[in-house]
Amino acid sequence: MKTGTVFDTSLFLLAAILHFTLSKECSDLNTTVWNVQVNVQRTVRLPPCSQNEVRLTNISNSISVSYVILQVHSQYRQFNVSLTKSYQHDKTVTGNDRGVLTLLKKGQTEVRWFVNSTYEFDVSVILLAVAYNDHAPVAGGCSVEFNLEQDPNLHLNYNTYKTNVYFQFAHIPYKREQKDMPPCTFPTSVDYVVYQYYLADYDLTMEAYNEAIIKMTTVQSVRKTATKVIEVSFKKKTSVSFASNQGQGAIYNVLVVQHGTNGTVTSAAYVPISTYSCSFTAKVDSCQAITSVVTQVLCTFAGLIGLFVCFAGHRFFKTEMFIFGCIPSMLISFIVLTITTEASHTERVNISAVIGVVGGSAWLTFWWCRGIAVISVLLVGLSLGYLTASIVFFTPLGNLEIWENNMTYGLTFACICLVVPVFLLYFTKTLNVISCAVIGSYGLIVALNYYIKASLSHIILNSIKRAVISDFGQLKVETPFYTKDIILTVAWLLLAISGSVCQFYTERHKPEFPPCPKTERKLRFRQAAQLGSECQPLIINDN
Repeated sequence: MKTGTVFDTSLFLLAAILHFTLSKECSDLNTTVWNVQVNVQRTVRLPPCSQNEVRLTNISNSISVSYVILQVHSQYRQFNVSLTKSYQHDKTVTGNDRGVLTLLKKGQTEVRWFVNSTYEFDVSVILLAVAYNDHAPVAGGCSVEFNLEQDPNLHLNYNTYKTNVYFQFAHIPYKREQKDMPPCTFPTSVDYVVYQYYLADYDLTMEAYNEAIIKMTTVQSVRKTATKVIEVSFKKKTSVSFASNQGQGAIYNVLVVQHGTNGTVTSAAYVPISTYSCSFTAKVDSCQAITSVVTQVLCTFAGLIGLFVCFAGHRFFKTEMFIFGCIPSMLISFIVLTITTEASHTERVNISAVIGVVGGSAWLTFWWCRGIAVISVLLVGLSLGYLTASIVFFTPLGNLEIWENNMTYGLTFACICLVVPVFLLYFTKTLNVISCAVIGSYGLIVALNYYIKASLSHIILNSIKRAVISDFGQLKVETPFYTKDIILTVAWLLLAISGSVCQFYTERHKPEFPPCPKTERKLRFRQAAQLGSECQPLIINDN
């Protein structure tokens, strides 16, 4: 026998022994049975390598209760939930926010489901059974894309910029006395309302997740808790795209609403799904360490520069020219690099910083050589206009459907950018001081925003994303706005007012702008030459 054959046989025997040992170990475990009640949550732990059964008993024998959805939720650990003990493919679904739908038969008073996990440790999950009557539409009853015949689940994928949520069409109401579910007809009287709920304060704890997910499980709690994002008719695609917000927990759900011919309205909820737009288990760039050192350095630097510009930008006009030449150069180069190259985020930031320094030096050189205050301050005013336009589109006005057209959005954004300098450029000093105070104070707020996990940084981030992502206008951008964001907004307003008052006061007896450095230097040389000629004696004594 050849050596390789002996080695292969040994490996096969070893694998068989291990498989037998593990199978025996799993088979020796007793089946865990959990009893649940309708609309009553229960938190349990899924043991490793075990067969777990969920039972719903004492179901009303009334024909009005037509179907039940078992929801199983875990923050990020995946599990299998099935309608059969053998976990058949077309009866099983896998994920961390999943559910299965059981159509009740006439006289049926008990339902059994099966749940397990593939981890080698216990997994904490929430169990919840939700029942619906025979007037409610069947959520996900017309599944044509996924393996379940009736799929009440939401399916989700995400990247750095975009989160996509998918769901299946609903079926007309089902009655228990029916032998089988009728074929799908996609009724025109059905609408799908998409809801979104943010977890508070970028909280990554399991307690915050458990509290939030329960609020999104039933029709009543969803309407009471969540924000209505969009209503999708039966004619449209059953998918909605949102702007990703890494590290910020978000829960989505869909309510299917059926309008009856007699004016009645009935609803059913799908199984909610959660995302943080990041991975809890990744070894690099996980949710717990999502921010990079580069971002931390930039935000800290922005805070220091912003504080200086807010209270002393106009006084140190040459430094201001360098800073406001650097900011637009860095911003534009970052957008261009993102669109045209495949460089990493860190590489793009580093290259943009270098270009920003070059742009700042060039703008300072222009002021040094020409000294035209109106043109120099124009760039400062345009920067304030850019921030103003970003603020406008950060508000709920930015979610109007009209802005989904890139041409409409771009022209409106540009007009807002121009409005500020056009109206204030005649008052050049006033424009310069206000721009320094507002933009400088925002830089300081961005630094604070980074450390306390607030949302005001998205004012600029959203406008950058809109510039670099071609379909960002089609996304639903719902940025959370917490109490700390309100506090930061008030602080920003007070800083801007304080910075303006301080600079107007300290510069009240001084010229509006310093003279052109090049002209001033020539004048000094000319005066020095004249002074030197005047000091020469009229009569030179050769002796």
